[in-house]
Amino acid sequence: MVQLMNWAGWFTAVSLLTGIYAQSPEDILSVSSRSFSTTTRDSLASETSAVSLAAPTGTGQPCGRIAAAVETSSSSSFYRVAVPAELAYECLTSVPVRPLAALGTIDGIVKMVQFQSNLAYLKNPPDGYDNPPVDILGGLADIRAKASDNEYANQYDFEAEIATLLDSARDGHLGFDGTTYAGAVRWRRDIILVSLSQDGDPSKIYNLVDFNSTSSPSPVSRIDGEDVDAFLQEEASRVPYHDPDARWNSLFYRLPAQNFGFFGSPRWYPGPTTTISFENGTEQTYTNRAILREEDSWSDVSDGDSFYSVFVDPSSAITARRQANLRTAPHVPTRLQQVREILDDGDADVPVGYPEPSITGPTEVYINGYFMDHSNIRNLAVLALQTFDTETDADARRFQSLIEQFLAEAKSRGTEKVIIDLQSNGGGRVFLGYDTFRQASPNCQAVPRRSTDLLQFFPDIEPFGGGRYRAHESANILGTEFSRLSFSQNGLGYTSPFNYHSYIDSSNEPFTSWTDMYNGRVVNNDNFTSILRYNLSDPNLTSSSTYGDGITITGYLDRSDFTTPPFAASDLILLTDGICSSTCALFLEFMTIEAGVKTIVLGGRPQDGPMQSVGGTKGTNVLDADYLTTFSGYLISEFADSASERRAWASILPEPFPIRAYEASVNFLDNIRQGDEGMTPTQFTNETANCRLRYTAEMATDPMALWGMVADVAWGGQGGGVAGSYRRESWLEAPPVSSGGSDAEENGEARTGAAAANVNANGLDVRWAVAASLVFVAGVSFF
Repeated sequence: MVQLMNWAGWFTAVSLLTGIYAQSPEDILSVSSRSFSTTTRDSLASETSAVSLAAPTGTGQPCGRIAAAVETSSSSSFYRVAVPAELAYECLTSVPVRPLAALGTIDGIVKMVQFQSNLAYLKNPPDGYDNPPVDILGGLADIRAKASDNEYANQYDFEAEIATLLDSARDGHLGFDGTTYAGAVRWRRDIILVSLSQDGDPSKIYNLVDFNSTSSPSPVSRIDGEDVDAFLQEEASRVPYHDPDARWNSLFYRLPAQNFGFFGSPRWYPGPTTTISFENGTEQTYTNRAILREEDSWSDVSDGDSFYSVFVDPSSAITARRQANLRTAPHVPTRLQQVREILDDGDADVPVGYPEPSITGPTEVYINGYFMDHSNIRNLAVLALQTFDTETDADARRFQSLIEQFLAEAKSRGTEKVIIDLQSNGGGRVFLGYDTFRQASPNCQAVPRRSTDLLQFFPDIEPFGGGRYRAHESANILGTEFSRLSFSQNGLGYTSPFNYHSYIDSSNEPFTSWTDMYNGRVVNNDNFTSILRYNLSDPNLTSSSTYGDGITITGYLDRSDFTTPPFAASDLILLTDGICSSTCALFLEFMTIEAGVKTIVLGGRPQDGPMQSVGGTKGTNVLDADYLTTFSGYLISEFADSASERRAWASILPEPFPIRAYEASVNFLDNIRQGDEGMTPTQFTNETANCRLRYTAEMATDPMALWGMVADVAWGGQGGGVAGSYRRESWLEAPPVSSGGSDAEENGEARTGAAAANVNANGLDVRWAVAASLVFVAGVSFF
């Protein structure tokens, strides 16, 4: 029996959720305007953006009924409008597919996907990799053939098949989401699930709102008539994380992310209703909904054809508005974002339901530091990092300052142990991952400096951060031409990923030419560049707000004066739920593989055995399709010597899609670990955490209780790890590396000896900024 927590914030949350979700189909169709929001910091949940449930009227075209509902809705601009999911699906599947545009879209995606770093490994993965092979180019050829034969009944089905194919790569940096599939509505089930364990037993599934009760909640037994675990495993298989346990965790409500999970907010159409059966014999059916995006654009929609003109046609006014709101700062792809679905009138930087932190930043910087007394540890500290993403360079510097402030405060308090909580961290700015590893400086102006403040986690370790990208014809054309530029001719071209000056080699030496960098080696039947590393001493790459990330990385340039590490590796623990991607994965690579810090991971499938700390992409550079097409267009117009050369380059290089993409991107750089002679991308290596814990009700609802449990397991000699996931010697051994996964892990069996000590690694998320001063128009932001 799951223990109910006497915690006001949790009960307030589920009370609100009960009010939001206990609605019949008639409620949705008849209520013209209804909204929900929290009013205190103790509230845990309400809708992402409070929802106005619009009333579709009439018997006309589905898209027209939605447009009429939006027009008659009395909601304010703060609220989002929702309609029944079935009506939205009928609208989307009424949008016609236009054959020439469909064929051109596939041709454009093929050009973009040439820049995906790991095509050969996806097609031919190493033994033990947890996912089946996928031939991306072959799959796109199949979709093109179907489009050529007019086999798609509508635009939605066409876009959905593309998205499903690219999602099967399990790389959150790779994707193509058309606006019919992902840009017009957001699906929502009106029930939120949690996965909880009693006393370490395999977890069971519960309705979140059932915790608003004085009696014990009944576990879910079936969903839509299917066994609950089987249904959820199938749902999880559609989530683009490479690790099956991370995919499982991503379905459920997560307090640190303030996110309802992919079950509650799926990327795919969830059907008209969801029926939940419970072990106590009760059953409830919920009407699924679609929350409308870009509500103002629906005023020009009356049917599927007009929907195409408004949402799909790239020359539409809606696309022009997005270009006018161009965002050039690095950001996390929407597939990796942990969208905050809880409203709060208090400080948005502190997750609702969390205690007040001792150190916190402005609402744009999600860092919080806690100092707490614990029964076994004096002055336990917790650094909670939900993201490495910041909107502006100024926010990136504040992020840097808060890490510095936390370390200084921890030392001044005599802190003995530190938990770094990375739950549900989707990544962000690459150099914030580097800087957090090598942190703090006397030159940061955000807080007063003292000579004793010169602290960083590991000042004596130079992070390797090696990567490489595919060597193919388009990359060679771009690299050959852009490498001719000097900085004075074009700073953005000079600092682009297609100029050899942007990198140093694996021995920290500069490349002498594009050919020197480009001609690497053949691995797994594909061609790759040499191993590349960022030159962190180059201010144009790091501290420049025009060409870099706007921060000087700790340990370099004017932030190079540091003391010894403030904490030994054994006094630190990394806490994740497997939902760690991109820059988060890079940070774990540095901390675990290079510094020897141990990891504890939470949740996972309802079976015994180990679990990986990083379940998201471990790629080290994401490029938007808009970035690729922008650079390609500039190259063709400015560098081609003849009309024939322009035509030849245009036939190869990326070009704008003939339909509007809500988001399209590739993983440009693999992460390659130092000393790996096989040069296997870490995306395809399997490194389990040192220990795995299951969520109990207390751990899922009370961060202080969770951190106390983690401290007891890590340093207090207390057991509690999932069977087969924890061995005492793993706290003492260096983490070995294995290629691929293993049958033992897939089957939930215990690893033995050194294999049990494997710790996770890599990836990062950096988007090369295209500043307004560039001589050509940069790509569209999708937020």
